[in-house]
Amino acid sequence: MNIDQAIEERLNEIKQDKISGAAVLIIKAIEVLTFFTTHYQNPSCEKFLSDLYSLALKLIQTQPSMAPFYNLVHLITLETEKSQNLDAAKQRVIETAARFQQEQENSAYKIAHHASKLLKDGQIVLTHSFSSTVARALTQTRDDGKKITIYCTESRPKREGQKMALSLLNEGLEVKLITDSAAFSLLQSKTIDHVLCGGDSLFEQGLVNKIGTL
Repeated sequence: MNIDQAIEERLNEIKQDKISGAAVLIIKAIEVLTFFTTHYQNPSCEKFLSDLYSLALKLIQTQPSMAPFYNLVHLITLETEKSQNLDAAKQRVIETAARFQQEQENSAYKIAHHASKLLKDGQIVLTHSFSSTVARALTQTRDDGKKITIYCTESRPKREGQKMALSLLNEGLEVKLITDSAAFSLLQSKTIDHVLCGGDSLFEQGLVNKIGTL
């Protein structure tokens, strides 16, 4: 398998992933950019940048609803557009991608600790779909010494909620898997104290997430 085929396979893998959240998929996008950069053979800096930007556009097209993909591409473009030679351009891609990944990790850490402060011992939380960030926040709540009960919707048709429930169960949390329609009864009965869900993109009018989030 040549480099182009390997990249196309990785792009297709990201595109076909309808279960993982943005926090997981953006790491795969960073890996694609790093793989492309480290294996690039053409000695022309101009050609490298042209191919890099083409790849960046393809990455956005794999998950067009996920804001981190746009943020990553924008940052890579800004950092590389004034590169004077190939080595400098490659170095900037590697360093920028690594810095972006670290910032993602720092953000997830801050979100988890902030969310834990919002949750009190004995409360009940509803989740919808799968989000590694939400799972991390709920685990952090446990680590902070608070016991909570979590209801996970199945999140049909892909049933990402089953993956979420299993992930939380493996962490030793108290989890109940419910059908999507059962969520309405829980909300109307005021059984639920908090609803936590991920967001692929956040803007003034709302957020983009799994169907049913509203």
